[in-house]
Amino acid sequence: MSNNILDQKINRRSMMRAGAAFSVALTIPNWLWGCGPDEETTDNNADDVTIDPAWEGRVETFETDIPTYTSEMPGEWAGKEATHLPIVMLLAGQGSVEVSTNHEMTEEHFIAAHYIKDQDGRVIAFAEYANDPDVTPRTTFKLPSGTTKITVFSYCNKHDIWEAAATDVMG
Repeated sequence: MSNNILDQKINRRSMMRAGAAFSVALTIPNWLWGCGPDEETTDNNADDVTIDPAWEGRVETFETDIPTYTSEMPGEWAGKEATHLPIVMLLAGQGSVEVSTNHEMTEEHFIAAHYIKDQDGRVIAFAEYANDPDVTPRTTFKLPSGTTKITVFSYCNKHDIWEAAATDVMG
């Protein structure tokens, strides 16, 4: 009987050690094991970018009720393009894009949101801004892997949604 208990303790210890080793193995990054992507196929886009499904619903709410304008089609807001079109700056080698709008921010008139759609029309980034004069409508977004083209939007609470021209992000 005592041999059985001793065997059980050894087996438990062995199991605990094996479990701990397995847990450590799971947390070691792929590149350390040498089984991750090689340098030629590595891109700097973030594989760990979280896309919130709620963004699609939020954007759908905007786009259902609010007209969208472009530099070519400013509609009733002709002359407001410079302060409402989002500015898109790709951050080379970082898999990121900075989005800003040269717009004043007051409690009554402000950029309420920026969002980005990918080549498939899927919302991949979203940021809302407070109606606060101290807030700057500027955000840096990480782009998910596989993103090849983006379209950036700026939503002004008084002058509707503005769409920048589509931008290639892979080149």
